Amino acid sequence: MNLSEEEKIIIQNLLSVESETAKSALSAISSDFSDNVGTALIMLWQINPEESIRDAAKKLLVSTLDAESEKKITKEFEIFRSVNRDLPWTNTQAVDIQESNFETFRKVSSSYEKLLATNPLYSEILLDTGRKLLLIFNLEEKAKFCFELIAKYDSSNDEALFALGRMEERRGELEKALDFYEKAIAANPNNSFAQMQAGTIKNSVLGRYGEALLHFSKASEQDPYSVEPYVKMAETAYKLNDIPQTKQYLEIALSINEYHEEALNLLGMLLWKNDQKYEEAVETFKKGIDHKIHEDSALLLKSLGDIYAQHFQEFNKARIFYEKSLKANPQQKSLLEYYAPFILKHFQDLGAVEKSYIEYLKLQPNEVEILTAYATFMIEYLNDFDSAYTYLERVVEQEPNHEAALKQLRKISDYVENDQNDESEDDDDDEDDDDDDDVEIIVLDDEWFDDEEEEDDDFSGGGAATDN
Repeated sequence: MNLSEEEKIIIQNLLSVESETAKSALSAISSDFSDNVGTALIMLWQINPEESIRDAAKKLLVSTLDAESEKKITKEFEIFRSVNRDLPWTNTQAVDIQESNFETFRKVSSSYEKLLATNPLYSEILLDTGRKLLLIFNLEEKAKFCFELIAKYDSSNDEALFALGRMEERRGELEKALDFYEKAIAANPNNSFAQMQAGTIKNSVLGRYGEALLHFSKASEQDPYSVEPYVKMAETAYKLNDIPQTKQYLEIALSINEYHEEALNLLGMLLWKNDQKYEEAVETFKKGIDHKIHEDSALLLKSLGDIYAQHFQEFNKARIFYEKSLKANPQQKSLLEYYAPFILKHFQDLGAVEKSYIEYLKLQPNEVEILTAYATFMIEYLNDFDSAYTYLERVVEQEPNHEAALKQLRKISDYVENDQNDESEDDDDDEDDDDDDDVEIIVLDDEWFDDEEEEDDDFSGGGAATDN
């Protein structure tokens, strides 16, 4: 889009964040406006938040539009309305509607993309549309198109860069995600969300603890009353084995929110593992679950289970807390992997173990490690080779070289094959029985029955099932 200086000024005013500036620019436009100005007017008509501005823009466009053109343009911009109107919990076709509307807009987006991406009010509308496509409708590629469109024309838009980072993080591409977060921080060091995510990756994945602390510290400067940066700083200091600094950060975090579960959990761990203050540790863990907001804290319940199992050796109490934790959050893979052998060793409760696997797989049906563990449990404790074989096949379909699953499959393959052969033989027998049904029935005379009855007196009241 090549603009004259005059067009640049007119369009800048039309697309201004300030409503009064946009209204003033609309009132100054004559009926012989250029095509470039017409493009800006279409954007105002279709997606400006204020109805009076939309109406004024449409009024100026009336002379250039027939009924068919008006309908076509409205359809092209429908995506910006439907993401707010047609939602999954009110319309079962919502995702399909968004996909269709988005593709309609994509076909004409080149005419509007630069104006959308470079004017703050409209880039925010595009950004919001992308977020909703991602978070509400799970339409990742369409959301990415919105974010990339903004970044293409405005490499300093830290919110678009942050959104692209979050998308990469969702895909497990952490290095790419970190690159976007650092670009967002370079564009705006005060973006606390980018600071937090960059710090989390450096702390949890890359082991760059010093850099992580700087990110969290910067985030805390932007929002000094937010508990999360202080908890993250405490976790990072703990990894650096700086116990005094860890406690200091936790003290600040708990002064902001005394029931914060991650802060209470880390403090409890310090009291248990570092200070050997076991009863204080228990009270710290319990503080979070006794409060009505955190009574179902899976994290704190698990830690209570751990301390009762590992330190106090009170396995009944440990079991209660582990099961409460799994009930609060059945998708705790690491806890389930510990819980199953714990229950088998101390309680031999096969039903409880099987139930825990089933509840997990209802929510995560393709988790290969749990599928393998459940199949192994079926083999070793239930002798249910057929079901185990089915689960192991699902693992190998996803990961053909999964060593543990292949080992279990080799172990039970002979049993499953024999069962299948037995079933095949049973089917053949059934077919033979069916053939017997087709044999011609011969009617014998009464004399034959009379002779046979004398011989069968010893068996009266009995008889084979085939006699009936």
